[in-house]
Amino acid sequence: MVYNNNKSSIIDDDFHDLPYLEYDEQNIFHEWYLIEGEGRISELSRQLRTFFNYKQSIIHVKFSKLRKYAKNSYSESISRHGNDLITHTSRFIGLLKNIGVEDGNIIETLKIHMKKLVLNPKRADIDKLHEIKKEVKKIWEILHVLSELGLYNNQSLLKTAIKISCISCEVNSALFTRFGNFYGELNKNYLQLERELIKSEQFDKQDQLPVNKRKIGVAINK
Repeated sequence: MVYNNNKSSIIDDDFHDLPYLEYDEQNIFHEWYLIEGEGRISELSRQLRTFFNYKQSIIHVKFSKLRKYAKNSYSESISRHGNDLITHTSRFIGLLKNIGVEDGNIIETLKIHMKKLVLNPKRADIDKLHEIKKEVKKIWEILHVLSELGLYNNQSLLKTAIKISCISCEVNSALFTRFGNFYGELNKNYLQLERELIKSEQFDKQDQLPVNKRKIGVAINK
């Protein structure tokens, strides 16, 4: 032990023997960890904002009687990002199918694939997983931009965006197991949005029918 008169404390000899570069590397790894953690929290916050933006669009669809005549000032940008979403989603679905993912078994198949990589890591399989991660990240970015622009005037694209959000939630739930519960709940909420949008479309079709052909429900209370 070495006694430090200036600070009146006891310092281990090992502290003085610690190489500067080793100590610096530890700080760097700590900084990387903080950056990754902060980045993940920011991503989760953005995805929540994306969800609430889509929810707001559906509320607009449900209650705005003039929605068919209102023009969105971001129509060109929506069209461009909508095309980007379709392009990346097509590639994304293709990557998922390449590892055996089908409807209804996304999470299970991805987890099995990752377990195989742990037991028998192969460069080709690792690259496939990296590509899936890269594509789902890009898709979330596009989904967020579209949600900020507002899709209340484009119900077809709104429905597509919500469906893709559900798939992306399942993929992220498998890829980021620590946040599995978060993405599971987010997926449930997106499914609820999808049901609300379908119900709104049904009401629209009913409103478009002539009065004598509309189905009118009658309740008799005793």
